[in-house]
Order: sequence, then C-alpha cells, then structure tokens
Amino acid sequence: MPGVSQYSWNTTNVQGFSQIEVNGQKQVDTTEGLGAFKDLLELGLLKPYTKNLDIGGGEFDDGTRYLADHFIENAVYDPYMRPVYQNEQVLAEVESSPVDTVTSNSVLNVIDNLEARKEHILLAYSVLNPGGQALFKVWAGNETGQGSYTDGCFQSNQPAENYMGEVAEIFGLDNVELLADHKLVIAKK
Repeated sequence: MPGVSQYSWNTTNVQGFSQIEVNGQKQVDTTEGLGAFKDLLELGLLKPYTKNLDIGGGEFDDGTRYLADHFIENAVYDPYMRPVYQNEQVLAEVESSPVDTVTSNSVLNVIDNLEARKEHILLAYSVLNPGGQALFKVWAGNETGQGSYTDGCFQSNQPAENYMGEVAEIFGLDNVELLADHKLVIAKK
C-alpha cells in the first residue's frame, strides 16, 4: 500500500452541498461535497452497511456524518487537509480491514502531476475488498481541456472520460466504466 505523502493546499474545502451555475441556473454540484455522495447513493453505488474510504475528502466531517445517516461507515484520507497522524491511522485501519467502496470526489481533476494521480488511483485499488468499487467523480471546470492555476490551485478542466486510461492502467480496462452524465468513472477490483 502506498505510504502517507503530505502536501500543502491553500484553498478551503467544500462544506455541505456546493452549487454551480449551469445555463444561468444554480444547481447542486454532484462532483464534490454532499452532492457527490447524494448522487452516488441515488445511483445505488454506495450501499447501507458497507465501509467506504473517501480519498481527498477534505478537512471537514460532513460527508462522514451524511454517509452515517445512510448506514455507511466512512473514513477520510486527505494528505492535503488532514494531519499525518490521522492519515496514518486511516491507512492502518483500511490495510487491516479493506473497504467495500472508495470515493474520490473532484480530486483527480486537481492533481497536476501524472505520477501523483497514479499514486492516488493505486491507493484506491489497494484498499478495496475483492469485488469492491472505486468511484471517481470529476469536475470538468471550464471544459476547455486546458489545465490552469488559480490562487496556486490546479484545475485540469478535463471531463471524466479523459481519466479512463489512467484508471484502467491500474484496475484493468475491462474493470472500468464511464457514466458521463454523472461525471463518474467506476472501477471494479
């Protein structure tokens, strides 16, 4: 299993439901925050009485509480927003007791380095039970396909399908599917 790598991040995380504007209308963003979990629950991909690891889940525990209301045990690993000791504890827990699902909500699109993205995907793979699923939500930003930095933070501006190859490299091509309407790459171990 990959070790703990700590990074710095200078933007506050989403708390609760975040909103985006689409065609002049505000709507819940289904790629991050509670909107992502709500979408995954509605799709039946997160199920009651299971264990989930949320990689890159931020500094707040809103998602953990939200999933607990749906009888899902959740742990958060975030090398940007959580202290080393918490990340080490979470990794030790999931190493001794793998999880049924891994969520990565709006994380792949903010990692500007291919090797770091592969490490992120490999961590998801390594902590899953056989038959478990990793659920990668991707926010496509301005959808130009051109990565950019704002206030020192990267956004790839790429759609979910552009990450299929990277995920398939670790999970295998036959184990990866795209739900483009949900900005979601699903990978099965």
